[in-house]
Amino acid sequence: MKKFKLFIALGVSVGLLCGCGSSSSSLVGRWEAVDDGVEVDYGDLDELEFFSDGTYSSDLDNYSGGYSVDGNRIKLSGIIASAYTFSFEVSGNTLTMYDDNGNEFTYNKVDD
Repeated sequence: MKKFKLFIALGVSVGLLCGCGSSSSSLVGRWEAVDDGVEVDYGDLDELEFFSDGTYSSDLDNYSGGYSVDGNRIKLSGIIASAYTFSFEVSGNTLTMYDDNGNEFTYNKVDD
């Protein structure tokens, strides 16, 4: 019985870990802001593209680099760019990001 409980607990743990990864994979692709994008030092991030290797690019030259996902939080960082952290959700072809001030930024996925 103990082995069965351990097996179930291990299965649930693996399932939860796999579920966290799906948030990151759902980001992969090119996104365009519905209205003004995220306000950064040099303007709005009106276009974002996330790659499966953990990097991203944008329509602004100085805003590209790496991204990391922890649950529903995403951190965008780069060599020149300031790091920005948002909570986010993906629903169908819509990416919504929220900064720590409660501002909402909505992007639609672009089909290539």
